[in-house]
Amino acid sequence: MHSLSPMFRTWVAFAVLLFAPLSAHADWAKFSRDTSVHMTELSEDALIESSHQSYDVSADASAVVSNVDFTKLTQASIDFDHWPEMGMPGVEAMHTVKRISPTQSLVWIYMISNGTSTRHYQNVNVRPQIGAAIAEAAGRKAFGNTFELTHPASRYRLPNGQVLPDAPSFSAFRGSWYLEPMSGNRAYVRYYVEATVASGIPAFLVGPIAEKSMTDGIHQMIQILANRARLR
Repeated sequence: MHSLSPMFRTWVAFAVLLFAPLSAHADWAKFSRDTSVHMTELSEDALIESSHQSYDVSADASAVVSNVDFTKLTQASIDFDHWPEMGMPGVEAMHTVKRISPTQSLVWIYMISNGTSTRHYQNVNVRPQIGAAIAEAAGRKAFGNTFELTHPASRYRLPNGQVLPDAPSFSAFRGSWYLEPMSGNRAYVRYYVEATVASGIPAFLVGPIAEKSMTDGIHQMIQILANRARLR
């Protein structure tokens, strides 16, 4: 694995953290297996990256995790308010500030690393059942999330009165998670993200180097989710 700088770790964790979207049917969401990846090569310790150039920075990575409870895995992926204690890299705070519907939420995230921080809101859209029944996993269906940066008309407050600011490090940010149950207590996990970095961040921090670092961060996040869902 490539080394992950603090700033890149912040971007990645942040991305993961927010996982969700403007539209449950966004045509950019990666709600399927990556056909460019050989499933036999995938493992939790051998994350496979497929590069898709878009925006300033993008990353598309897949892994297969073993010995996990799929229901717990999906629950961990949307348990935003507990992401900091789960150990997501760089995540200082995360709050679900509004539940729009059973599958749609507005989430606020604060991430910091090496003096670089981002505080922003994200529209989250959950897809609890995707596609036809998967025979390999006894008819269970896949699970997905999409996320996209948003700017609410007004700032939200915590119960203690603290105002949650809208100060993102990105001018655009969106992506998706796709979790597919497999036989033998395994699951296929795919994470995709694309972002436009806000002005003021040096150009050399974006592009291929950032994408590689983001992929490393995705690997860490997938491991954290898998650990949360381990069968005892």
